Amino acid sequence: MKKESLSKIVNEILSIKVFSLSYLFNLSIVKQAMTAGELIFRTSERSIKYAKGCVATTKKNDPKNGRWTFSVICHQNWSKGPYDVRFKLLKGKGAKTKGMLGREVEISCNCNAWKYNGADFNALQKGYSERQYSNGQPPSERDPQRRYLICKHVAACIPLFKKFIIPDEFKKTPKKEIQPKEKPNIVKKQPLKQQPDKQDIKEKTIQEPKTKKPIAPIRRIKPIRNIEENNNG
Repeated sequence: MKKESLSKIVNEILSIKVFSLSYLFNLSIVKQAMTAGELIFRTSERSIKYAKGCVATTKKNDPKNGRWTFSVICHQNWSKGPYDVRFKLLKGKGAKTKGMLGREVEISCNCNAWKYNGADFNALQKGYSERQYSNGQPPSERDPQRRYLICKHVAACIPLFKKFIIPDEFKKTPKKEIQPKEKPNIVKKQPLKQQPDKQDIKEKTIQEPKTKKPIAPIRRIKPIRNIEENNNG
């Protein structure tokens, strides 16, 4: 379907039905792979602002499997912790930019902000969730515009995460498996009888003329005059 015809249909639907703001926010978000750089760039400014008061340390590294776990504690009075933040590289995904921030990842945090403020729901909907902590309900009150892609604890781990080197196993894109083509069922045809050429048919149809037996030539014998007559003459 062409874009013009599709947009025409959408406009007709929108002109007939009035959508409420809450209905639009409850719509499911299209799943798409996200990089750590995209998440930190597109998330709410509040996540970046409060991440400055947090300290992240490396807890567990598993580069072979593309996993990193960080421990984060923040110095705000209302903040508790430490919290565990997990990063997982997606194997075989092409890099959008150089370095770890350009690799597609899955992320999670076990804090309440991740669970209730929208990050967990957005991660599930957009396909970058490392594990689920919430019940999957949309945060219509706390994050109606779906801005909280990550929490402040994840944002505090980004400077550490980007310093790691991408494992070689995660640089290669997987080769597509070539499925063997099904061999067509070949039906053996019986050999056709050789048909005689048209020229041969013509030669056979034309009957050869019957040959007559050769007749010996007849010699004509001249009459012999009588010797006597010759003498008399």
